[in-house]
Amino acid sequence: KFLKELGGDYRSRASALAETIARSTEEARAILATSPDPSTVTSADTQTWRVLADRYSSASRSADQAVQTSGELHTLYAEALRRIGNVKDDAAELNKQLDAVEMDTKSLGIAGIKVDSILASVTQARTALMNATEMTGQPASLSLLEEARKCVITSQASYESLVSIRQLVSDGIVTLRSRLEGYDALLQAARQVFDEKIKLAYNPESWKPIKGNGVESQKRANQAAARLEAALAAATMDKQEWKTANDHLVQGSSLMDEAEGLLRSIHELEKNLERAKTELPLVIARVRDALTAIDSDINKYGGDIEDSLWNSLEGVRATLRRVRSSPSERQPRYLTNLKLALEAEEIITRIHEQVVMGHDAAEQRREHAQSALAAAKAEVSRAREYIDDHKSDVNRDAKEHLRGAMSQLAKAKTVTRPNDILAAAQSAS
Repeated sequence: KFLKELGGDYRSRASALAETIARSTEEARAILATSPDPSTVTSADTQTWRVLADRYSSASRSADQAVQTSGELHTLYAEALRRIGNVKDDAAELNKQLDAVEMDTKSLGIAGIKVDSILASVTQARTALMNATEMTGQPASLSLLEEARKCVITSQASYESLVSIRQLVSDGIVTLRSRLEGYDALLQAARQVFDEKIKLAYNPESWKPIKGNGVESQKRANQAAARLEAALAAATMDKQEWKTANDHLVQGSSLMDEAEGLLRSIHELEKNLERAKTELPLVIARVRDALTAIDSDINKYGGDIEDSLWNSLEGVRATLRRVRSSPSERQPRYLTNLKLALEAEEIITRIHEQVVMGHDAAEQRREHAQSALAAAKAEVSRAREYIDDHKSDVNRDAKEHLRGAMSQLAKAKTVTRPNDILAAAQSAS
């Protein structure tokens, strides 16, 4: 009953334990009430004694459960008494925490910061602590103490949140203002790179991706400046709208990220163009050397090259002529030409691999054809010797077959393609 009067977690825990005790006790009583009277059972009735033993064992377990739960309930009761006895000390500790919050909050108030809501929560916590102290020794003191603890936590959190948001706003203003002050130099440097290094030296197609970046970047910088002004207005001592000010600063920072990114892309393009200008002649030289090597292979075993590779080779040569003539243009398309040259290099590498593989495969076919031809010659030679030695025994069909085989061997001497040689040899076999 005492624990239930405390309410909250004590009420629910005490109710659950009391229900367990009542249920276990009732189970034990019910088992005993429905069991046979031991005084009426004869010693020879072993079946009934076994039933009694089982029932008493079950009743004992229920009773043990009730006793154990009673112990838990007693422990909970002792804990509640201890806490009630410590209410005064706990309240004093919470008052110390409130003193610290109140002192720090009033310091902000002296500086002109609006702290009425925090001081109101401090006052509410003081009242709750006073009520809890006055009720020391009574069950209600615990709930009053918990209420006071929540008020203290709320006061601390409100103070820390105010300090944090003001620091965010202060730092954000300094950072955004610094970025805006340095923006003109970034813009001027990007314009100089575009006007003096990109626009004059490279084809308009090359700098099309960053066309208008300067204007778009300046728009975003102007928008960021407007966000800074809005943040400053929200953070004045008259308004003190710290969250609104911080939202403006976050938006301004994001806009400056975009503005600076647009300018960086101009510098990155200039670096890419310079790299392409330097790398293009090197790639052209590699492609030219690769074509020379393939031409040499073609002279050695051109018959082994598939017809489809000739068209690919002509395409590479056409690309090479195109990119080699580009430096003569007033504003070469270095990025485009480098892309074409790299693609041509990739193609020529694949062609060379196919030429080598084609030659190796042709060599294998030639070896196979020559082997088959040699075997066919041996067979024809043996057949001719046999017929010469047994003319009277060999019929006309065998002689005709020998003449046909010899004709195929003669044909094999006049063809050069491995497949044709192999076909003749197989016909002669």
